[in-house]
Amino acid sequence: MTGRRAISAFAGYGIELEYMIVDRTSLAVRPLAAEVLPALRARATSRRTATPLDWSNELVAHVVETKNVAPTPAIDTLPHCFAAALREANELLAPMDARLMQTAMHPWMNPATETVLWD
Repeated sequence: MTGRRAISAFAGYGIELEYMIVDRTSLAVRPLAAEVLPALRARATSRRTATPLDWSNELVAHVVETKNVAPTPAIDTLPHCFAAALREANELLAPMDARLMQTAMHPWMNPATETVLWD
């Protein structure tokens, strides 16, 4: 047992947001997830919030996702938590001349030539 109270079906929220890592200026895709994920996870673990978040990778190396670790009945806490996590992610990406772009879809990326899968 984790000590968590059970939430009945449809009484909790689990949100997952995907972001593409792109060049800060050109918005070209940047396969930097492996470099930034350890730092994102470390910050998520050290942050004490009412709704803990975590980061993980996707199939491609230029997409990361953040999500609340467990369903929460208090959806009103999520926007603040996600906004703080996204600010932190962009701070970590800034020295790499990169940033997060909303959604995992890119308006002009050519998947045939720019896709980098995880090893």
